[in-house]
Amino acid sequence: VDQLGSSTEAFTGSDGAPVRVVVRPPASEADRAALVTARLAAVSASLEEGDVSERLSDMATIASSLRTELSDPCDGVACSTEEECVQGVCVALPPPADLALEQLLECPGASVAQTEVVDTASGTRWRGAAVECSGHGTCARSPVPLCAASDPRGCVATCVCAATWAGSDCRLDEEAFAALQRNLESLLTLQASSLATFEPSEEAVANQVALLSSITAQPADLSESSRSAAVSIISAISASISSSSTVALSSSTGTSVLDVLSSLAASLGGSSSSGGSSARRRRRLQDAVDSNTLVSSAESVIQSVMREVQPGEDALTLTSSRILVSTVRQTLDALVAPPAIPNGPALSLGSNPADGVSSSSSAVDVRAIVWLFDRFAGATLDAAEGDPSRLSAVSSVSFVDAASGSDVNVSSRACPLVVRQTVPANTPVHEFQCVYWDEALQAFSTRGMVLLGVEESTSPSSPSWTAVCGTTHLTDFTVYQSTDLPTVNLVDPVADAGLLLNYLDPSNLFPLIAVS
Repeated sequence: VDQLGSSTEAFTGSDGAPVRVVVRPPASEADRAALVTARLAAVSASLEEGDVSERLSDMATIASSLRTELSDPCDGVACSTEEECVQGVCVALPPPADLALEQLLECPGASVAQTEVVDTASGTRWRGAAVECSGHGTCARSPVPLCAASDPRGCVATCVCAATWAGSDCRLDEEAFAALQRNLESLLTLQASSLATFEPSEEAVANQVALLSSITAQPADLSESSRSAAVSIISAISASISSSSTVALSSSTGTSVLDVLSSLAASLGGSSSSGGSSARRRRRLQDAVDSNTLVSSAESVIQSVMREVQPGEDALTLTSSRILVSTVRQTLDALVAPPAIPNGPALSLGSNPADGVSSSSSAVDVRAIVWLFDRFAGATLDAAEGDPSRLSAVSSVSFVDAASGSDVNVSSRACPLVVRQTVPANTPVHEFQCVYWDEALQAFSTRGMVLLGVEESTSPSSPSWTAVCGTTHLTDFTVYQSTDLPTVNLVDPVADAGLLLNYLDPSNLFPLIAVS
């Protein structure tokens, strides 16, 4: 009954005779909605009595059951060997794809059968699902129409459903989808009310995050108001963690929080192309606000996980689908770079790592975070610098005061830091631009950065290139491509003087193209 689905229980009655109880699932989406409404009313009453922990578990079970199909639409459907049943319909299968081809990131509701997909612009061949979005829609990928999960920019795949179909995988009719959204919104309302008595601890955070994870498992199923509510809930949890001087989250719980943040981040920009211009602008602005909230929440969680780490201990790595973290705590006289992140930045500190670093604490965290989502929604380079496209994920590289959790200013550094960013292979080298997020301009800028070279991996299994960027300041970095600029970078002899001062430092020498 708790799972709102079919279940069987067998036990022995008081007379010793066997008893078998079978609970059937709801017969329709309307029946399920009515049952869920009754269950949520009971949960709400229990929350008012202060029974929070068990009720959070109940709500997580309800949230998980909402997306379970009441019956398999392919039961009893006989398809030929050249067909596959998709949502009760036999679909002809195309010729099988070469399994050696790179796998496209699949949309929900994907078939098991694979087919070959060709990029008409570049001629690149991919392997993808023969049917996606339950056969009732098309798969939209970003930041480019065809991308894999390993894409260094962070690939997102969402369904655009055909008329009369809805849901993250386009398998629900509009009435059923509306009921699903109402139930998810009710669950979020109940969870928000449970925070009134929330006291941060490892167990309490884990319970709240488990529930929110169940609710936001498919962010495309959330209404705009529900997504905002979910962002507010995770922000409140993170703020409580940050304000506590005693809570030190385990790496597993920290990763669970990042998983929820990643799920919500994947929904940013997902509906920005629909509606009128004013509606699109409003959603774009809300995306920017939500993005900043998610980033702030992630930083609070990372600081909590690092709370009891001592200088010199092993580096910490946290990996979720959209947020990747690598950080290491050291004393000022023993600073080292954190381990490199796959598809993320690799940091070189030069021959004098502590140069320009001023901290009130004896310990500093050297931290790198990869944001595999639209971290700065709609941001481009300065208007005078063309209309480029982003080639890598946005990566935050920072020195953090271990005691206060605040960023350490390293802008006065004389010896340049070197940041390596993974970019798609075979991009013309002269089109690379190393850029950073300029808070004053609220845009990406090339000021104070130099492209030192490009390292090329010739591995046939995973060809990739790495842009090697030099910088005297730390912030959010990425690499752009611009075909409008005739040169790699325009050097400012004044602003870039410190950057170029020590370019002959042996640790900063790179050939233009290094083949590994």
